[in-house]
Amino acid sequence: MLLSNFTLLFVEDDNNLIEVMKPLLRHFAKEVYLANNGRDGLELYKEKKPDIVLTDIYMPIMNGIDMAYEIKQISPRQPIAIITALDDVEILKKALNIGIEKYIIKPVINMESFIESLESIAKILQADIDRKKLQNMYEIHNKVMAQQELIGNIAHHWRQPLNIISVSASSIKLKLELDDNIIKEELIDSYNEIIKQTQFMSKTIEDCRDLFTGDEDSKGEFSLSKAINSAISINIGLFESNFITVKTNYEEDVILNQDKSQFVQALLNIFHNSKEAFLLNQIKTEDRYIFINVKKEEENTILSIKDSAGGIKENIINKIFEPYFTTKHPSIGIGLSLYMTYKTIVDKMNGNIIAQNVKFKYMDRELSGAEFKIVLGS
Repeated sequence: MLLSNFTLLFVEDDNNLIEVMKPLLRHFAKEVYLANNGRDGLELYKEKKPDIVLTDIYMPIMNGIDMAYEIKQISPRQPIAIITALDDVEILKKALNIGIEKYIIKPVINMESFIESLESIAKILQADIDRKKLQNMYEIHNKVMAQQELIGNIAHHWRQPLNIISVSASSIKLKLELDDNIIKEELIDSYNEIIKQTQFMSKTIEDCRDLFTGDEDSKGEFSLSKAINSAISINIGLFESNFITVKTNYEEDVILNQDKSQFVQALLNIFHNSKEAFLLNQIKTEDRYIFINVKKEEENTILSIKDSAGGIKENIINKIFEPYFTTKHPSIGIGLSLYMTYKTIVDKMNGNIIAQNVKFKYMDRELSGAEFKIVLGS
């Protein structure tokens, strides 16, 4: 039984009932804690943090309803079952308002239904644990995939400056070997070029540094336009190698108080999705655009990311934020990035994100694609 995976707090002032129930509960539950009144039950709850609370109603010092209320103040999602009678209408109303999960009916307790009630709570708890494990798997998988993408981008980003550094250093060496009268200015120019390229490479690393560390430093106020530019800079290799042109328009800069690294990662996920769509839909290289627009509307900031990759099929557009849903062939990917983007924007930033297909004109060409509209509060 799933109940064997969870601990239980049993609060009851009837010692005879405790003696009857104690061996039964200890047989099914992982561990059982016992208290004789609501006050002791509350203190024991604070100390042991049991998975399930089972309590009688009428007890000395503090009754079960008051104890349940205090427990719910500490942990609103704490599963609580109460032992009560069907004619306790007022008690049932109070229990309903508090959010009691189960009701064990007395005076005659059917042991089979009693255990089934506790097992049903255990199933809910196990489902929540499984959901959290799956969520962690999503996040780990998405992080690994993003890191691989990032490493590829850095490699592409560094190829040209490394080549320039190599040519400059080789040129200095050759001139020193062949010409004793080398001009000082030529050396300085070569050295300056090397310094310039190393600074460029250093900036690339700085742009990427906070993305996967989870440091607290990434939380706080940041410029929205600078965060977007950082995401573009990180992805410049992906854009260049796939002939994607990015156009930005910031009507005004906006300061957000959020986790910058998570926000930048959400943008990278959208960029990656657009890149995949350009390739999957075989869009001509001269028609590959991503348009980014930021504007304020009353108290909200509207961020639009629109591509010209042909759009999303209408029969799946409402499913793209679901976990493990992919717009690609099943052999290509498992579709976690947009789900993680949704979780970041909606759950962590208290914003909203929608996707829609759009048609528009640019440079006298008819284009179509997907638009991701992100709404963020101030």
